[in-house]
Amino acid sequence: REEGGDGRVVREEWFIMRRFNDFVSLHKRLKSQLTENNPKAKLMTALEGSGSGERIRLLPALPPKKSLNAMGVGGGTRFLEQRGRKLGNYLRYLLNRRHVLWSSAEVLDFLCASEG
Repeated sequence: REEGGDGRVVREEWFIMRRFNDFVSLHKRLKSQLTENNPKAKLMTALEGSGSGERIRLLPALPPKKSLNAMGVGGGTRFLEQRGRKLGNYLRYLLNRRHVLWSSAEVLDFLCASEG
């Protein structure tokens, strides 16, 4: 945890151990929640709140579970490291306070941060 001179948190890191299938399950629940609450969200995009009219993805795509190129020596390890970074990016995207799902029960449960 890093704090600025005025005591505000500038950067905070968490380490959460989850299997890839946990991300798949979270993704399915979030996608279901979005389409149930908004039947027109089938494209999984919405207009950005800034008024710029730019379209943003409500749910980013998950990285693939397996790599066809992971058969080579060291390829599996490299693939897993890349996938781990992409899953981290997926979470950072969801945790952006401007994102509609950043404080949803599904995300908080996934992070073990629910109030209960």
